Amino acid sequence: AVDLLRQQRRTDRAVTAMRDAIRGGDRSRLTDRQRQVLDEMLTVAGRLENLRERVLARRLTWDRAVTEYDALIEPGFSVQSALTALQAGQLAREAQVVIELVRVREFVSREDALVAGARAAGTLTDAQYAMLTATIEDRRVFERTHVPALPGDSRALFEEFRRGEVHRELTRGEDALLRAGAPGAGRAVAADSWRTTTDRAVRRYMELCTESARNAAARGRAFAYRELAKAAVAGVLGLAAMGLSLWLAVRGARRISRRLERLRDAADLLTTRQLPEVMARLSAGEKVDAAAEAPPLSGL
Repeated sequence: AVDLLRQQRRTDRAVTAMRDAIRGGDRSRLTDRQRQVLDEMLTVAGRLENLRERVLARRLTWDRAVTEYDALIEPGFSVQSALTALQAGQLAREAQVVIELVRVREFVSREDALVAGARAAGTLTDAQYAMLTATIEDRRVFERTHVPALPGDSRALFEEFRRGEVHRELTRGEDALLRAGAPGAGRAVAADSWRTTTDRAVRRYMELCTESARNAAARGRAFAYRELAKAAVAGVLGLAAMGLSLWLAVRGARRISRRLERLRDAADLLTTRQLPEVMARLSAGEKVDAAAEAPPLSGL
């Protein structure tokens, strides 16, 4: 009972932190779909207290309780998927794979809960046993499908775990449950060793997913730094090109300005000295070579 209350308080703190983060976040930056799944998660989280009361009052069968607790968790995966689904590229794909592998941990927790129910009941109905076998198969399919899709560093972590003793014990226990059938599922695995194995597996899966998420984040940061570096180089080159263009423009303007100044001076000389002198000499009856005495301005 003490462990249950401690876990309930831990869950309540997490739910409160989640509500504060969602309500205090900038929803305007989200898509309609992303806002919708966040609201759904808040709605589902509001059902937690009622579910606890029904479980403690024994108004639910154990398998129904497992199903309803699973329903509380599922919207969290929808939120994470919605936040990455609209992104493109390898980084978004990696994030989606890590999210799917978090489900593997939840499948192991569900297996443990279903086996505990089977031990308490002594046997399973066909529907309850089908739920157990489907959960085992889901765990294996998700692991088989998504681990190979991880980048090399994160994939190596999972592959090392799959070669280890905890994973072998988990697989052996699952195989025993699959062979036992509904009548023998409650006795197919030893209670203590099975609980120890699933606890260790759940903890290790969470560590693996956390480390894989860190690897993805490191790749994201490296990508961002590369893009910033490219932008910085492009900016420097752009500034250099602009500076060169400005220098060429100023140089050209100065050259044109000097030519215009020479043209102005020549025009002044022509109009104030050369042409009056030519006209005066012509008036005096002298022969004058106009082209020589007043050369054209086009020669400048």
